[in-house]
Amino acid sequence: RISPGRAQDLRGLAPALIYGAGFDMLLDQGAAYAERLQDAGVKVAYTRFDSLPHGFVAFPSAAPAAEAAMDAPVDALKTAAKLCPGHAESHALLGTLYGMKINGHLLRAAWLGPKVVKNRDLALAAGPNNPRVRYLLGMCEFHTASKPAAWRAALNSLLTAEKLFAEETKRANSALEPRWGYSSCLTFIGQTY
Repeated sequence: RISPGRAQDLRGLAPALIYGAGFDMLLDQGAAYAERLQDAGVKVAYTRFDSLPHGFVAFPSAAPAAEAAMDAPVDALKTAAKLCPGHAESHALLGTLYGMKINGHLLRAAWLGPKVVKNRDLALAAGPNNPRVRYLLGMCEFHTASKPAAWRAALNSLLTAEKLFAEETKRANSALEPRWGYSSCLTFIGQTY
């Protein structure tokens, strides 16, 4: 029900980073949205990855282009976290992207693990009951899990997020508080089971 692309006036929206995947039925909509943002004077970076499917950023080790695609969002979120250090979702997203980049590689874990932990702690301090924070942390745990105990921890985080999403629906929200992530959280719960 909430789609910025359906708005009549896109002026004043935040800068956007939009990726298009060549094997994605939403490719044309993403390109059209990027063009509308640009026409409205919004800063937008649009990149098309012709050889990749929808959701490719969730599996960065699947192709070199998918891994390279992670760099721009990491840089954008590092900037967002500097501009607003108390924004829990920025830290949770950044920690999740670092976790996705680890993706089971021991050397990457040694290098990126401390960044995951730092952003996890900042996200939890700023938004302990934010369902998106809990969902993103569970997703990060999912991508870094290599043993049964780690999978259970990921599942527990995702189930906590699911409960927080249910509680959130009981409260009114504002236009400045977008609610996203619930359906993706359920997907990762299913994958973790």
